[in-house]
Amino acid sequence: MELVEGKAYVNWLGKSGDQFTLNFSHEKVELKQAAHFRVASSSSMAEIASFKNDLDVTDPSGTTRVGKKKMVTFDVNSSDSATMAKNFEEDPYDKWDKESIQYHEQYSKNNSTPYGYGYSDLSYYGGYSNVAGYGTLWQPYFAGAGWNPYMDGAWSWYPGFGFMWASAYPWGWMPYYYGNWAFVPGFGWGWQPGGFNTWRGGIHYIGAAATGFHPPAAPTGTVGTVVVG
Repeated sequence: MELVEGKAYVNWLGKSGDQFTLNFSHEKVELKQAAHFRVASSSSMAEIASFKNDLDVTDPSGTTRVGKKKMVTFDVNSSDSATMAKNFEEDPYDKWDKESIQYHEQYSKNNSTPYGYGYSDLSYYGGYSNVAGYGTLWQPYFAGAGWNPYMDGAWSWYPGFGFMWASAYPWGWMPYYYGNWAFVPGFGWGWQPGGFNTWRGGIHYIGAAATGFHPPAAPTGTVGTVVVG
């Protein structure tokens, strides 16, 4: 369930035997099958719009069936009387909700290998380019001229491996444990895939680094806390 601007978007997969209950205002919806819907409420009204399958909403006066692609508004000041909208009213955030679901569905499909979720993150947050002399390089979107892959993160002690670099970027897993980073004049920093048989987590890059780049130095000793690089 995702909340945005006083509304709740629910996309419930509803496996066999599962149940889901949501209370909003004086209303309650109980699910035993997959459903995708939006609810909103205020001091004067409650609203539910169904994007997938029929819904049964229980209110103080009984039960109201909300069909697929239908919207019902309950008047809180009039014993929660229900009014079915003649036309389904699309909310400005419905598009955002749809795109969010499509992303998560595609993300799941891409996770068919041990590296699936790493590649899914990279595909969502950046793109690949064929760079002469380096082959295929991945680069995050909106990487500015002064950006480098170690600008945001920290060192963390990992038993058996020592200090490992933990990136704070949402895509920051695979590029820091496999392959190499490379700085290419005119292109900037990019990640070169490879080395999937060797798991490592220190600072590693190939070629000459950008002018003024100073890789964060790993702390010395052994500790159990995170040390900012």
